[in-house]
Amino acid sequence: MWFTPIKILVCFLAFMALGASLSWSGLDPTAILLHLRNFALIIGASALGGFVLSHFGLQRSIRWEHRAITSLILFVLFDPEWAWWAYPMLGLVTELIQRFFRIPGAPFFNPAAAGALVMSFIGIAPGWWGVSFAPRFMFTEGGISIAFFFTLAFAGFVAWKYQKLPIVLSAVLFFALIYPFLIGASPWYILLEGTFAFFLLVMAVEPKTSPVLQKEQIIYGGIIGISIPVIIALDFPEAYPIALLLANLYHRRTFLFDLVRNQASSTLPATPS
Repeated sequence: MWFTPIKILVCFLAFMALGASLSWSGLDPTAILLHLRNFALIIGASALGGFVLSHFGLQRSIRWEHRAITSLILFVLFDPEWAWWAYPMLGLVTELIQRFFRIPGAPFFNPAAAGALVMSFIGIAPGWWGVSFAPRFMFTEGGISIAFFFTLAFAGFVAWKYQKLPIVLSAVLFFALIYPFLIGASPWYILLEGTFAFFLLVMAVEPKTSPVLQKEQIIYGGIIGISIPVIIALDFPEAYPIALLLANLYHRRTFLFDLVRNQASSTLPATPS
């Protein structure tokens, strides 16, 4: 049972969290305790918020794997140097977003991306510290993080099992075409960076917030690949989360159209009999 895609993803993310912590801090006991504290605050606040909501019948419970995946993603996105209160706030904000912004059976937005963007509004922005760490191999000018190869192998396998690779390929293609045109630089450094690989192979292909049909996946990935260089060119922060949330909006367009149509119908005056 530990070889299902979702459990492989949990193990991969735990490995990334551990690898990043050791790469950045070594075996320093104080630093290790700091990392453990941060993760405990994220997942603890998430679980507590979920328990309170479920206890009062406001929302249904969430599978432990989903909470672990979201918490681990948030852990490797947000630098360990933030004040202690940022981590429980991060876990709670993300929990509330995925509980209240929902369609039947799934979150409306990618929870980690939405939580990261909301936190950035109050100045606590993701640094993606745990997705691209040493050692680096100098195959290119900037080097390629060892995390890139782990992400490509394990997260790529999970994305393949979920049949989500068209999203990744479409995003890479459109990004590679648009980025040089708008930014005036080669896209290769970003394409071979662990951050971009993690974003695409872990976050963008999240099964419950991304399309199933291949045609929809290609459009969804294209929105991501085009949006990132556009957002960078406009000098907006948090290009990756914003691009993913825009793609989520496209994916949920039918739900939004139905919601607007039903709202409009409910406000029309009744026809006299």
